[in-house]
Amino acid sequence: MSFSPELKKALSLQQSGQLAEAIAAYSAILQKDSKNADALHLLGLCFYQVGDFPRSANMLSQAVQLQPKSALYLANFGLALVQLNQLAAAEQASRQAIQHEPNHAPAYVSLGMALSRAGFPEEAEKAYRDCLHHDPDNPDALNNMSMVLRDLRRHEEALEFGQKALEQNENFANHNNVGNIFNDLGKLDLAKQHYEKSIALKQDYGQAWSNWAHIIRFGAEEYADEVDRLPELEKLAHNTAIIPADRGHLLFALAKATKDQGQFEEAFPLYEEANDLLTPTPFPFDHFN
Repeated sequence: MSFSPELKKALSLQQSGQLAEAIAAYSAILQKDSKNADALHLLGLCFYQVGDFPRSANMLSQAVQLQPKSALYLANFGLALVQLNQLAAAEQASRQAIQHEPNHAPAYVSLGMALSRAGFPEEAEKAYRDCLHHDPDNPDALNNMSMVLRDLRRHEEALEFGQKALEQNENFANHNNVGNIFNDLGKLDLAKQHYEKSIALKQDYGQAWSNWAHIIRFGAEEYADEVDRLPELEKLAHNTAIIPADRGHLLFALAKATKDQGQFEEAFPLYEEANDLLTPTPFPFDHFN
């Protein structure tokens, strides 16, 4: 794959986490060349990273229209569609990617995510096993397999895959998932450790904060150290620059902590705002129609 100097610079910004600058750089490229499939694809991934899934799907759809046989583009388009809850379209994009390139492991991940979200965990398990057949150390497949096995109440297997995922990629999402498994098993100290590691790796990761808060009794004396973290949580929960999905979970965590301390009137509006942020907005996407 040969990139222009401008595209290489934009990609470097994206890879270094300077996503706003990368979005501006890709947009500048597309102003000059609106049919640049690589720029459209990478801009779509940038929007995905910042949680703007409608724009992500829009950019990726345009990239797929220009290169309809690209397994890479189709698989990533499938991921964006999953986040928009367009699960049939996500499954279709993922299966098309596999049809064009059967060895493209990420396509099986996007397929598994679509199937899992649609309520077919056994089919999702098969998709992740197919991915691991082509790429045995794929951390996304290992982590997602762990989540599906947890849904199927096969906790020991889930823990095995979750720990393998951490060996491959010790990231915030994997720690949160392993924490959930320990939580299900009643091993709350281990669950708490993993949630705290998740937060340490990504301070604004709302799901880990919410899970952490729900195993702590903030009014109890033994959790005094955790109460000391509430100003940090409150600051994050009210930071409107954080993507809505994370803010919603942060607000849930803050609401629970507030309620635990007997401040019921203060907790109620926090729960309301969290619900508003986490309620999916219908987004019809007709790429395949």
